[in-house]
Amino acid sequence: MHLGVRPVGRCNLLWRCSAQLLLCCLVAGSSLGNPAAAIPEPFVARFSLTTQGTKVGETEWSLKPLTSDVFIYESRTVAAGIFGLLSDEEIVERSHWQLEQGLLQPLRYSYRRSGGENDRNVAVSFDWEKSQAENTAKGHSWRMPVPAGTLDKLSYVLVLMRDLAAEKAELKYQIADGGRLKIYELRIEGEERIDTALGSMDTVIVRRLRNSGERETLLWCAKSLNYLPVMIEHREKDGTVLWRIDSYELQ
Repeated sequence: MHLGVRPVGRCNLLWRCSAQLLLCCLVAGSSLGNPAAAIPEPFVARFSLTTQGTKVGETEWSLKPLTSDVFIYESRTVAAGIFGLLSDEEIVERSHWQLEQGLLQPLRYSYRRSGGENDRNVAVSFDWEKSQAENTAKGHSWRMPVPAGTLDKLSYVLVLMRDLAAEKAELKYQIADGGRLKIYELRIEGEERIDTALGSMDTVIVRRLRNSGERETLLWCAKSLNYLPVMIEHREKDGTVLWRIDSYELQ
């Protein structure tokens, strides 16, 4: 996402990475962490995005029911700190999904970037009777097949959290992403007790595996919060932290 602050090239890269941040949707206090649970509880979670110790953005993620078995997850990111004074740009992602026989099934995903030089709107609608999804971007639409179990870019971490609670060994998900199907593969790296704005927490460290090997994303998932990711880092190959997102408020 472009902030309109051209001298700070790394910040522009951060906003281009914001879609990856928003993949890490959270379910603070949600019963989805319980493999036997069917309906998650509503929540609001707030996070700070920093780079090299400087706050550059804030994200608010929320989950609410629309009906007894259809839910909407929303992620809203805005510039903060000095960058908030220079830009009104905003990224909003939404996932409508339902519980189908106890499994999460996406219905519609949308992405909207507005208030800057490069506005963008993307939508994906799922038709499970036909096993296909319709993608819309830049005024064009096209369809693609989606096998059963396919998730959208926001909802897959809900399933990840549930799988961590169930102690599943294989963490691999098929995602409708960018107009095609992609495989997101993650691996448990170990456990660590970390200090957060929410207090000291025991966490499971999960690494997002990438084919390039140039960069990596790490998630610290809190056991006491149903494996909620309370800290996320995006690192360069040499270990340099490009950005970090930290939770600071849960409702």
